[in-house]
This record gives sequence, C-alpha cells and structure tokens, in this order.
Amino acid sequence: MQKETHNKDSVGEPTLNVLFISLEKNLLLPKSGDSINRHRRYASQLGHLDIIVLTKKRDGITHEVRKGNLTIVPTNSGSRWWYTTDALRIAAKLFSQKKVDVVSAQDPFICAAIALLLKAKWRVPVNIQVHNDYFSSLAWRTESFENRAFFHLGKWLLRKADSIRTVTRSIEQSVRTFVPPGIPIHTVIVPPSTNFLKKASPKKDIHIISTGNLTEQKDFPTLIEALAKLKGNIPNLNVQIIGAGPRLEILKRQTERLDLTANIRFAGECAQKGVIDALARSKVYVSSSKYEGSSIALLEAMLMGLPVIATRVSGAQDLVEPGRNGFLVEPGDEAALARKMRALLEDAPLRESFGREVKKKALAMLHQRPEKQWIDVLIETKKRDGPAAMKRANIAHYDSSQLEIEKSKTDASKIVYYPKLVQWLRGYIKKDQKVVDIGGGAGVVMAIVKQELGGLSVVGLDISTLMVKLRRSLSLNTNLVGDMDKLPIRADSADAVVFIASLHHTLNTDKAIRESCRILKPRGMLLLIEHNSFRFLFYRDRTKAIPAPDDPRECLINHRMVTRQLIESGFILKHISLKRQLVTLVQTFIKDIPLPVYRLLTAVDEKTGWIPGYKEFGSLMMIAAQKR
Repeated sequence: MQKETHNKDSVGEPTLNVLFISLEKNLLLPKSGDSINRHRRYASQLGHLDIIVLTKKRDGITHEVRKGNLTIVPTNSGSRWWYTTDALRIAAKLFSQKKVDVVSAQDPFICAAIALLLKAKWRVPVNIQVHNDYFSSLAWRTESFENRAFFHLGKWLLRKADSIRTVTRSIEQSVRTFVPPGIPIHTVIVPPSTNFLKKASPKKDIHIISTGNLTEQKDFPTLIEALAKLKGNIPNLNVQIIGAGPRLEILKRQTERLDLTANIRFAGECAQKGVIDALARSKVYVSSSKYEGSSIALLEAMLMGLPVIATRVSGAQDLVEPGRNGFLVEPGDEAALARKMRALLEDAPLRESFGREVKKKALAMLHQRPEKQWIDVLIETKKRDGPAAMKRANIAHYDSSQLEIEKSKTDASKIVYYPKLVQWLRGYIKKDQKVVDIGGGAGVVMAIVKQELGGLSVVGLDISTLMVKLRRSLSLNTNLVGDMDKLPIRADSADAVVFIASLHHTLNTDKAIRESCRILKPRGMLLLIEHNSFRFLFYRDRTKAIPAPDDPRECLINHRMVTRQLIESGFILKHISLKRQLVTLVQTFIKDIPLPVYRLLTAVDEKTGWIPGYKEFGSLMMIAAQKR
C-alpha cells in the first residue's frame, strides 16, 4: 500500500502527523473529564493525530473512535503483558499507510518503551511525556515494588528521548538531574476546557469539594480525618467527593466509623458539566494528594474562582501562592488541613479575596496558550530528527567535554589501541604530507603521529570549538571549526584524510566521504578507523547510516555500508580489517574492563581473527582507500 503523503495547511506548509501511545481509557469511554475534547483540539492543529490506547479485553473496549482527523484505537490485549506486541502490530499497519512524523508516549514507562521500539524500527523521533512526580516523590516510589522498578526503567527510557514534556516546573527540575543536557525538556500544563465554565451559584450549599480517582495517590483518608476534626466547628458541614476508584468501600467504612455519613457525599464519576455545576455551588476546593502532576481538576476549581487548599506537591506548588490565593499543607497532615479549611469557611472576605486571585492565576496560565505550546513541542521534536539534530547533540556534548585528553590516559580501550592505531596510520602517512583530521576531537592520536613523523602538516576539523581549543594544547595549531558534510577546504589539497571515530557522528556518511574525495589529491589516501555496528545488520535498510536508538549523538554504521559508499564515491579499497570481537562481547556485560583483562582479550582477538565469520563481530573497522 502506498503511504499517504502529508496534507498541507493554508499557507502551503506541510502539517504534522503524530502518533500518541496512551493508557488513557477515557479517550474511548469518555465518562468524565475533557480527555476526548482536548485531544480533538490537539488534532485540529495537526495533519492527523492517531492514538493507540493500551487496553485489556476485560475492559470491554473494542471499538475505534474516528472524529475528523483524530483516530483512537484500543489494543484490546489479552493482558498487559501483550500491550507491547499489540501496540507494535497496530503501529506497523499505521506506518505502512501514512508518514508519521513524531511519536509521543503519554507516560515514561510502558508507553515510552513502545515508542522507542517504534523509533528503532521506523526511525521516527520520540517525545516522552511525564505527567506525574515519579522521580522525586518517595510516596509514589514506595507504593509498590512495581513502582520501584518503573522508577529505574523510566530514567533509562527518558535518556533516549528526542524531547521530553513535563507538566510542572518541579517535575522538569527532577528530570533534568538525570537526562543528558542535549535532550530538551519543555514544561507545558494540561489545559482544561473552558466551554463549561459558568459563574458561581449564589447558592453555596457545599462547604468542601474534592475531585479525583479514589486511589491511594489522592489520599482521601487524610481529608476525611481532617473533616472529622472540622465537623464540630462548622454547623451542617456538607462535603462532596467526586470520583470513582478501587478505594470507595474503604472510604465509606471510614466515613461511617467517624460518623460522617450525613456530611460526606460520594458523588461517583460525573461528566464535566456535573463537576462544574458542583464547583459552582462550593465554597472551598481541597486536594489532599500524596503526589501530583498538572491537576486539571485543580485548574478547573481555580477558573471557577474557588479558593484552594492543596498539599505541597508538584503541580499545586506551581499554582497556589500561600496566603494570596490559597493554602498549602504538607501531605498527610490532617490537623493542618483541618485548620486551613476552618480558616477559610469561617472567613467569607478571605474566601472572596483568594477566589479573585486564584482565578487571575489560572487565567494567566491559560493565556500562555498551553495547547499551542504543546503542538510547538511536537514540531520542535520533528525538527530534531535527522542530521541537523545529531549535529546539535554533538556540539552540546563536546562543547562541555573537558576531559577528552584525560580519558586517553585512563580508558583501557584507548591505552591498548591508540599505539596500534598510530602504527597503522604511519604505514600510510609520510613525512611532509598534509593530513586533514576530520572530526578528530581533541586530536590525541594525530598528535602522536605528528610527533613521531616530524614534519607532518595536520589540519584539524571539528564541529566543537572546545575540541579545537584542546587540540592546540597538544601543539595541533592548524584547526577549523566546521562540518564534515561540507568541508571548508579547497579541492585537491590534501595528501591524506583521516577519520578516527568520527564518521558515526553524522547521518550523512555518504556526503562526508564524497567531501573527503573532493579535497584529496589524486591517489590521496582516506584512512578510516571507526565503530563497526553488528546491530546495523538487524535493520531492513542497510544502505545508509541509522540513528542509534540509545544516543542522539551517534548513528549505526557497518563496514559493508562504508566500503560500498567509498567505492561509489571513487575510491579503491587498499585495506580492511575488523577488530575487537571478544572485547565487544565481554563489554556487553562489563562496561569498564580492567586493563590487564582488556590486554588479554585483545591478544585472543588477534589470534582468532582468521576464523571464518568471526571478524563480523568486530566493533572496530580499519579501512584504507585510495582516490582514483
């Protein structure tokens, strides 16, 4: 089937096709909230929005939702263990029908894992969303063993994203502590709909209102204990809790035990209009969560002008200014919660003052146009795809990598192989020649070659200004800051071109090779020492470099692809060898191999390189090619 091409908007610019991987079942059974309408608003700003929702057969959700350019498909899996395979199967069908520009995972765990598998197979950039305080909240982490495992899984997956969306500043700060600096993090709130907002009802018969799923996260037991302390001070106390969940019966028993059945009404799950009607009749909104993200319910209450009392957790801290538009209390502090509720219920002028300020705060946040900000994040994520994104990632990394020279003195692979590389290069480079060291970083190897050969002229080229500075400290004084895809060097001027672990930092390997051919003199030599990826062989398209699924700075290349591009660019192959077979296998399990063990493994590799097929496992290729 032929892929559907992009639609175009009114000014002729291609629009974006986006795929979400989601756990939000409300998108298919929108009993409450604004989920479906919010995603329709997102879709209105995109070419097409497809959403794969991870569901189980026992959920009873088998139908698809199609509304204009929004398509929502359930996986209908036998169990959650089949989420991944079912989602990949649905996505494969989608990718065969249309071009998908960006995949966004709506959580940093199973959804993120599926999105990154799609990235590996279809070479599509991935955005990962973090909607809750998973990485700094001890309460969430200690809820279950599964959460402890997800804590580490989420950190690992987020490091592989092309971009990250968080929903509060505090979540952004916690994520920044462990993701590489080259991955952009954008904080964009989840905006509620304002379609149902109305003026507050003159009949304020609900003293306290709280909304949310009846789960451990929302900590309604603390709220109920606080209400028990409040009951004697507020005549005819009337409280409404809106939401459904697994802890309903536990909460009802607690209410009976504290003699609050006449005061607390569990309203169950309500449509958004019902929630807004209840908010309009309420005096104070309370959130007692142990941890939180961007709370749509809290924003809706603020837009209705309700003074709020919330726990001091992510999300609420971005919205509530204590003493100005509400109060913050520590999670689990029922006594403080009771005091703050009483203070607001007994002081009508204070409620009115807080109500005015809280509405201003909410409107100011919506004035930032969060829906457009979110679409802009997706557009920026698309722009990070491809060669330009890889260049930016490399500049960000190497412009902050002060220890490149020191690594050559401590890293076992460099200590063992640098002398071998120098010896190999000296077999092709002659004294008094001009050599261009492309992407040579700090230039440690070429500095040794130059020192041993004496009159050698070395011109270094690197994309990082810091690397060029480090080269000068090794007496490599002729350097250029530039791009290997478009060398700022005149044609037919170099005797040799050297790539030392640099070609895998561009997706345009063919352009870099052609540029090398251009600047070489006739019969000049191209000497390439590079990573040789065995993983490359598992991809369908093996004609060009493939973005590495675990590092935005690198791509996967293989000696077969490189030799083919060399021949096509006008080179004659003179030498090719593959090394580091056993070393690579051991490094799969032990990242930092002790130097004596590394030497031993290298010696074994050198003795067994003649075994047929064994060399294919080598992670280091050394290729010499001559310009025709």
